[in-house]
This record gives sequence, structure tokens and C-alpha cells, in this order.
Amino acid sequence: MKYKEEILFILYYLMIFFLFLTFHIFKIDPVFGDDSYFNRCLLFEDNLLKWSLYRYSSWSSRQFIEIILIIVSYNILIWKILNSLICTFLILYTSKLLKINSIFIILSLFLIPIKTFNDAGWQATTVNYLWTLTAFIIALSILKESFNFKLNNFKIILGIICILFATNLEQIAFISIFICMYIFFKKRFYTNFYQKSFILITFLNIFYIYTCIGNKVRYLQEISRFNNYLDLTFAIKLNMGFSKALEYFLTNNIFIIFLSLLLIVLIIKKRNYFGFLLLLFYIAYKNFNNIYINEIGSYGEGLIFYITIFLIITYSLLKYNKYYASIFLIGISSKILIAFSPIFYASGERTNLFFIYSLIIISLLLLKDLYIIIKKN
Repeated sequence: MKYKEEILFILYYLMIFFLFLTFHIFKIDPVFGDDSYFNRCLLFEDNLLKWSLYRYSSWSSRQFIEIILIIVSYNILIWKILNSLICTFLILYTSKLLKINSIFIILSLFLIPIKTFNDAGWQATTVNYLWTLTAFIIALSILKESFNFKLNNFKIILGIICILFATNLEQIAFISIFICMYIFFKKRFYTNFYQKSFILITFLNIFYIYTCIGNKVRYLQEISRFNNYLDLTFAIKLNMGFSKALEYFLTNNIFIIFLSLLLIVLIIKKRNYFGFLLLLFYIAYKNFNNIYINEIGSYGEGLIFYITIFLIITYSLLKYNKYYASIFLIGISSKILIAFSPIFYASGERTNLFFIYSLIIISLLLLKDLYIIIKKN
């Protein structure tokens, strides 16, 4: 019986893989944006290590990510196959991490705006953001398992490779630090080799990002395109990131699902009607959507509105489940972080992916809770 279940499991995920591959082959546009640059690099650079050192000193600390990007950029069919595989792994390991049916994860992925995956070109955006997200989910899934079971060598090596690759991206590196701190304060101390490797690699990548010469060079170049960036105070940058994150959050379809599930669970399980304020504020936003911050650094109705709805959401989640509230706060922080860089407006849709996925994770957990509540009754 176990053998048959394993065969069905493999066939099921093979089917998902081929569905993604079919979509990639027939629906994905040709190379554009940053894809063209990385495609040319492989053609004209005879030494990838030399090119990587050049990027380190002139533009970016994403050496692990960009070397892989150059290799897969050589042939779009190779990227389509690998990206389909990455999508499949994202579903598989999210399902393992949350212990929820993969069908709901597949459906939730269709809610993510397509521009999130092709903002800077399909290959460049997915390798930098989707692949790192998937690698991080795999590393987290293995980390969760390591607190309850002894890991085999394959899982340890896989997890180390994944966290090394994922935290090479600045947003995920900081997300990983927040998660490490959360685990520490929950008194789940790092005792085995994989747990120590997870936290060590996270901090090493943060150090690598901070000391990278290329990041400093790019910072200076981006400042020249962002007038008055150096004049912005910490409070104004926080305002920019906070407002932009919530503005995007409130106009995304995922919010409707997130809000609905949170309201239902709060009312049924906690008998807490405070969540209805969320609905009222959302209706107000939809009907009076001219309430937003028009200028950098303005402190008006828009900021008051965003702070209010943020506090209501955070309070509602804290009253229900502190773990869910932590996911929400880490997710929104990943977007706010971008405001402390001059690429804030140039970064586009792609930097929203981690915030969106944090909302998807909370929504899936709320759906799981709702199913348990209904089953018990």
C-alpha cells in the first residue's frame, strides 16, 4: 500500500510539472528586459568567475544567483523546464511546511499578478525572486523537520545549498534573520549541525551583502536617479515603504481572500467581532480610494488610514494566533525594507512577491483552521 501511495505521489507531482511546462512552452513570451543582458554575458564572457568578480566590484552581491541565471539564460527551453520544476517544488515544499493540500497552493499561485514574475524579464525575475523563494521554503521545511527528527545527509546538504542560494538575495537574507530571531525567542535553540548552518549562512550572507563593493557603487548610481533621496529622513523612508506596501496590499485580490478567512475564523472560533472593523475599512478604501499619499513624505489622511488598517490587522492576528501575526509582520517588513534603498521606485512589482506569499501562507493556514473548526462541529 505504501509503495502504491508513493507511485501516486510521484505521478501527481509529475502531472503538475507537465502542466507548468505546457504553460511555459505555449504562453511565455520570448526573452526581454534584463534577460537579454544575461544572455549576452554567456556569449561574450569566456570566464564566468572573472565576470562574477567584475559584478561584485561594480554592481551586485548576488554572485550565486547571477551565475545560475547566466547558465540558464543560454537556452530558453532549459529555463522553461527548470522554472516548471521550481514551481512544482514550491508547491510540494509549501504543502510539506504547512501540512495542507497542494490543490489550494496551486490555486493561490494563480492569484499572484503575472508581472511579479516577469517585471525585469521572465528569466531574470524568476531566478532572482521565484527560485530564491522556493529555495527558502525548502530550507525552512528542512529546518522545521530538524527540530523533531534527525536529518539524513541528503536533506542537510540540500538545505545548506538552498539557504546559501536564497539568502544571497537581500530581501530573503533579512527575512531569514527575522525568522532566526523568532525561533530563538520561542526558545527553540539551534543545537544540531543544520540549524547552526542555517543561522551561520544567513549572517554570513548579510555580512557579504553589506560589505560588497558593487552594492556601494550601485547605491551611488541609483541616488543620482532619485532626486533628494539623501535628504529623506528615516521617518519619511519608513512612511514611503509602509504606505506603498499597504497600498499594494489593499488593491490585491489576495487581500479579499485573506480578509474573508480572517473574519470568518475570528467570528466562529474567538467570537471576536473586532475583525468587522477590517471589513468597514476595506469598504471605505474601495469607495474612497482617493485616500492615499501623493507625495514623498506627506503625512496626511493616507498615512493615518494605512496606520489604522495596519494596526487593526495586526491586532486581529495577535488576538487569534501570534505565529500568523509574525508571518504578516515579516512579510510586510520585506517590502518596507526596499524604501531604504534608492531603487525603491525602480524595483517594480517583483519585490512584492515575498509579501504576497506571506499573505498566501496565512490564508492557507486560516483555511486549514476553518476546515478543522467545521469538522469538529
